[in-house]
Amino acid sequence: MAYAAPKLTEGAPSLAVAPRDVTDAIRRMIFSGELRDGEAIRQEELAAELGVSRLPIREALCELAAEGLINRPPHRSATVVSLDQNDLAERIDLRLWIEPKLIKLAIENSVPAEIDVIAAILDEYNGLSRADWWRWAEINCRFHIAMYTPARRPLSVSLAERLMKETGRYRANMLRKSGSAHDEHTQLLEQFRKRNPAQGASLLRQHILRWRPLCLKAPG
Repeated sequence: MAYAAPKLTEGAPSLAVAPRDVTDAIRRMIFSGELRDGEAIRQEELAAELGVSRLPIREALCELAAEGLINRPPHRSATVVSLDQNDLAERIDLRLWIEPKLIKLAIENSVPAEIDVIAAILDEYNGLSRADWWRWAEINCRFHIAMYTPARRPLSVSLAERLMKETGRYRANMLRKSGSAHDEHTQLLEQFRKRNPAQGASLLRQHILRWRPLCLKAPG
């Protein structure tokens, strides 16, 4: 099957293509369903379609594997990770267990500069158009991780980040159908400014619970 992704090198030499552009292009293909769950990724064909060499394709697949989007078994073709409803439910339930604790600690420990970082990412998120729906999950993940980082619990924050990245494409499709979470995110940021850890943890739990059933519909 030929890929339908636009060439990244239109009007520019392939060496001018930034590695992030290749990663973003493949991520968008996964989020949009052009690369389907469980599908083998043909690197030569994908490189030709994007107008780049195989090296940036390999680098992009390594990054996407770290995000939980790609499987890269040794001596075999990389494939798109497939999560069923049970897989998704387990990951969301782990988030419910970990993240309210993290945000509570983060609100207690955060300094103004860290709150400014959270606010800047939220501004970036809110500035996206619906045409950029596939980027919502990426920036949403950055927003959440920026909220949790002041907790000073790097292992727990790393696990939360992994869970969010593994479910990113399902969340992106959910957001495309249901709209962004602007108001809820704004309320979470406000708890940092008010120094209200208990309310922050409560709002975050409600936030995840509200989106849980919508996200679980995504694989189907």
